[in-house]
Amino acid sequence: MQNLNPGDFIGHLTLQNGRTNNEDCYAFDERLGLYVISDGMGGHANGEVASRITVDTVMKNITELLPYAQSNQNIEQMLLQSALLADEAVLHQNVAQNAIGHGVMGATLEAFVVKGGMLSYAHVGDSETWVLYENGTVARITKPHTIAQAYLDNGLLTPEAAAKHPLKNVLYNAIGQLTIEPGTDVREKVDVGTIQIGNGKVVMGSDGLFGTLIPLDIQSNLAQYTPQDALERLSQLAMQRGEHDNITGILLDCALLNKGYAPTRSMPAYAPVP
Repeated sequence: MQNLNPGDFIGHLTLQNGRTNNEDCYAFDERLGLYVISDGMGGHANGEVASRITVDTVMKNITELLPYAQSNQNIEQMLLQSALLADEAVLHQNVAQNAIGHGVMGATLEAFVVKGGMLSYAHVGDSETWVLYENGTVARITKPHTIAQAYLDNGLLTPEAAAKHPLKNVLYNAIGQLTIEPGTDVREKVDVGTIQIGNGKVVMGSDGLFGTLIPLDIQSNLAQYTPQDALERLSQLAMQRGEHDNITGILLDCALLNKGYAPTRSMPAYAPVP
């Protein structure tokens, strides 16, 4: 097939965006079809630690297990297990840091595996994953684990009120703080699922990427531009609209996978200096 630049297949970036540090972290392995983003919480240093632990743990566990997956259900279970292992690892770090007077840390998790035209995902927190389907429609496949979203889901708020609610950025689920009691269905804490992606495009990102965007922004940019260009345009649009948080995203064009493109790159856990 034709020669391709890396940005024709996948776009990825992370921006400090004027903040004193970058609490986002991401990693991917194209060969496995594995992509992970985490947005840390807990203030300076703590958030960076939590997101890196989360990404490292998920990447390591999935990399070891994925070659043995025989079904999408297997992949979902691997993603779920990896999220729980990341939660345990961040929780242990919390215990160690609290012992020396540091605050509590946590992180979001957005992870997906693309294989055979299917996308399996795991989600905790308020990072998001959106899909542009082959027919041109765009949809968010993960919901924020925020108190305002819970109010909306239970009919206590309208979408307009939820978007402006003071608790719209307050999480009820985060890696390192899942507090899974005996008998709890872990899928109430970690969203997992599988969708048919076909020749569509998928973009995942921290809330800094999506917080000021509307579905039309995502649809039009994914449809018109290569993954790297589209992601850079979306991040610039977010900043133009006043976004001040770290911005991190990964955008994948699945059509090239189905045309025989054989990806070879991997990116380790990564949160660059400004």
